[in-house]
Amino acid sequence: MILLCLLITQMFLFWITSAQCPAGCQCANKEVNCNGQGMTNVPLSFRLYKYDKLDLSNNLISVISSDALANFFVKEILIRNNSIFYIDDNAFRGLGDRLEVLDISYNKLATLPTAFRYLNTLFSLDIRGNPIPVSGFIDSVTRAIGDTVTKFAFGHLTALQKWPPGISHFPRLTDLELDGAYIFYLPQNSFHSFENTLTNLTIQNTQLSTVPLGLSHLSRLLEFHFDHNHNAGDNGIIEQSFVGLSKLRTLSLKDNRLNSFPFVLNPLVELNDLSLDDNKLIVISDEAVKDINNSKIQNLRLVNCSLDRIPGAITGRNGNLQHLQLLDFSKNNIKSLDRIDLQNLHSLQTLYLAGNQNLQYVSDSALSNLLNLTSIDLSDTGIKTVPNAFKNIPSLQYLNLENDSIECTCDLVDFKIRVDKTELRNGQILGNCATITSSIRNYLDNFVIHCPEYNSFTSAIPVVG
Repeated sequence: MILLCLLITQMFLFWITSAQCPAGCQCANKEVNCNGQGMTNVPLSFRLYKYDKLDLSNNLISVISSDALANFFVKEILIRNNSIFYIDDNAFRGLGDRLEVLDISYNKLATLPTAFRYLNTLFSLDIRGNPIPVSGFIDSVTRAIGDTVTKFAFGHLTALQKWPPGISHFPRLTDLELDGAYIFYLPQNSFHSFENTLTNLTIQNTQLSTVPLGLSHLSRLLEFHFDHNHNAGDNGIIEQSFVGLSKLRTLSLKDNRLNSFPFVLNPLVELNDLSLDDNKLIVISDEAVKDINNSKIQNLRLVNCSLDRIPGAITGRNGNLQHLQLLDFSKNNIKSLDRIDLQNLHSLQTLYLAGNQNLQYVSDSALSNLLNLTSIDLSDTGIKTVPNAFKNIPSLQYLNLENDSIECTCDLVDFKIRVDKTELRNGQILGNCATITSSIRNYLDNFVIHCPEYNSFTSAIPVVG
């Protein structure tokens, strides 16, 4: 009888183990994945001890009832992009001392659920896209989770019209993101409670007309994204806001309707990465960019900035970006790449010119000083010939000519010989021929070698490097 009971018990445990994954979900690699299954409720399950993450994103869940998550002993829950408008006080019962990450963004919550008060180990909370007004930031909730939360993301394009005072209860914040707000002004003390801890700040899709002055007090800030704030313009990027940011390494000012290069770089002595994408930069004067020269900037992005030429103030005769490694001029209206355009960028490794559909001319000596260049992207430019300038780059390992109109003929013999004597021989050449059904790489390797000129040129051209 005892043996029978033991056998039944073992069979029951085996059945429990094999049936742990809820219907409609996939369970693997310590994750219960129920993403996009059309679920209207949190699925029923047995007690799941061996999983760390539960993903219920992109479903139709509207209510999280009492004990709905009781059997999910996970550290991370994603329930973004549902229709949740109500969360019961006991929805997270059993998870209070285990749950660390909660993403409930893009739902229909109108207030911070009081259920959050019982999440004693929560350090990352994302509530973006919920129509929570400033009155919905309940003080007792923000106080309860304030001692543990270090990453917080919030915002709604229309519902949030004031800066929530409750955020002052988060003294340990390292990462803060405001994504969407009908806010025109931030009080200067908005960041006071965490000005000695915050390292990453994002403010985007707001009605702000200036970069907040309170930013200057964030002495430990390493990364700042001020993007898609269309009321800002040139006058909104004020140098006073950046004074004191001596540790800042990444600055993004995308899509703020700037027309000129901002005069804010002088205090940013450690700046490494600068992005001004999606601004119509009409003026890039020597005076405006003088602070960028002799700086530590390694990555500069000017994507979709309506540039019709390479700005010489940055890269040409007057430029002196000694540390620049990545330069991105994608999606502009650049028509030519001249000899002096990039001559002083001796450390450059990656160059993006993709999407400059009016590019017509590349000087043979345009890249001659770029001995460290390993990657060039000229895709979507419509060029018809492989520029001779590529012969001057011994370190080139990656060349993207996708969606161009490269004419594959025996005129590529010279380029083929150079390729064979540089690192590009074993690197990547992307793109297809316009004149024959073949990739450019295949044409170089299997067709050019049969051209009459190939053998005679092989011995005539010296080894590069």
